[in-house]
Amino acid sequence: MPAGYRSDGRVGGGARHWAPGLGYPSSVPEPDPDRLFTTGLAMGAASIFRAGSGCVALWTERASSLARLGAEAREQGEDSGPAWAQLRDELIAVARESSELAVRELQRGLEDLDDFTRPEEDPSPDPTRPYRAKP
Repeated sequence: MPAGYRSDGRVGGGARHWAPGLGYPSSVPEPDPDRLFTTGLAMGAASIFRAGSGCVALWTERASSLARLGAEAREQGEDSGPAWAQLRDELIAVARESSELAVRELQRGLEDLDDFTRPEEDPSPDPTRPYRAKP
């Protein structure tokens, strides 16, 4: 057993560490924290940029119809209840589409970050647990 490991697989203060040979690569170098942080910042900024530019494009596409609905509601004056309701519904629809787009882009950025920073490792030859769940 490697130095520092007890017979029950624990190290020192009770923290769990996997012993080499249990299907986990022991030769994967520790990632550079600065590089990981920088990569996370860059990919986060790219995700926010994609989400922002997508929302701007969406609002730009729908601006003319929203302006037309707003003008119609103003022209109708006090009897414009249905026109204001339609304008409100369209505004909420665009806001919902914007939020869905932003969430999609942020999830895409998270997946990209995970794929980009995950170390190359082969699947474990033995997918079972390395210990018994109950004695």
